Amino acid sequence: MECLHRDGEVTVTLLESWHELTEQQWETLGQPRHPFESAAWLLATAHPQARVFVAWLNGQAIAALPLECARAAAPPLHTAEDIFVGPRAEALMRGHGKDPTPLLAAREANWKSVAVVLSPFAFRGVLRGERQLSSTLPTLLKALEIWGKRHGLLGIAFPYLREQEDGPLISALSARGAHLVLLGAGCSLSVPWRDPAGYFTWLGRRRVRQTYAQTIRSGAVKKRLLQPGEALEASLQVAARDLLLWDAQRHGSHHPPKALYGQLLDRWPEERLLTWIEGRQGQMEACALAFIYHKCVISKFGGHLHEKGRYLELCLTSMVIHAIEERQRFVDLGASNHQAKLLRGGEIYWIVGALLSLDPTFHQAVSAGLEAYSENILSYISAVSHTYAVDRRIPGRPVWLHV
Repeated sequence: MECLHRDGEVTVTLLESWHELTEQQWETLGQPRHPFESAAWLLATAHPQARVFVAWLNGQAIAALPLECARAAAPPLHTAEDIFVGPRAEALMRGHGKDPTPLLAAREANWKSVAVVLSPFAFRGVLRGERQLSSTLPTLLKALEIWGKRHGLLGIAFPYLREQEDGPLISALSARGAHLVLLGAGCSLSVPWRDPAGYFTWLGRRRVRQTYAQTIRSGAVKKRLLQPGEALEASLQVAARDLLLWDAQRHGSHHPPKALYGQLLDRWPEERLLTWIEGRQGQMEACALAFIYHKCVISKFGGHLHEKGRYLELCLTSMVIHAIEERQRFVDLGASNHQAKLLRGGEIYWIVGALLSLDPTFHQAVSAGLEAYSENILSYISAVSHTYAVDRRIPGRPVWLHV
């Protein structure tokens, strides 16, 4: 255990992996904010090259986050280059009629010397710890900077942050001069209705209601609520795992997390919801896997064989109906397919990236491209919200965004 930095009573050390933490130390870190900060998820998904920075107070672990340097064959959207200036970012700019030249110029910088802090395969930020976080974060970030400069890094990226959830971390990064970037947006839905009829009345979109009702009558929509430690039947496990695997490969993942899919459908220690569409021959045509966590339904993985619209219409709507019937308070619909999610009543939340530059030349080389990409995301999400949101409401502009 290498000691990196000390500030007053707080000490930051470096661990080789999450596996070095004892069960008691996991407990002193407090409750995870979402399933993708749980010990089960982090232990199952961490790459062997990832390192863990832990802040200690009086011998107790009070905060921890992982750091992973750029590597070959990383999954899509898991390296700083791919997330901030990669082909997806370029395609989004071109698709929205924006000039990608500043982004392409930023891509020429040495992004392979930028490490990332994220929860693998979750597309979420990760920061375990809940005690004295505001006073601990500057010490923890200083330790990352010391280690990064010692190992020749040009920057440290913190992608997939959410303003409401990751506010203290965003503020601490901003105070240290990090460049804040709009990476995208997700959709969520509060659930105040007593029954599905109330939801459909509020939604006011006859096609969504009729399509769902017709499919329910046909018996094609299925669901299974899996309690912590409960496994799905073997035949359904194989069908759902293979569908998720095939869909991930179709979308460009050369090494999708096959083992993780299997674990989530087996005796995973948290509550999960699987919804799927059964074809006429009994095969699984589409499925969606969500977590049930703190009275929230959190959509995670999905896949479909044929019609994407059918998957979005039925699996997403089924999640909302389940949340209403089971008295959940919230549905996180995820960060893609905004049109379909807004049509089901979703509200936009911003997804933020923070780039903590350790080299002024690198910072100067990428700033214009990151600002252009933020502007593109802002204009696109504003336009799609105005067109498809239930109340036509455009999400508020982040106060820190200067574009």
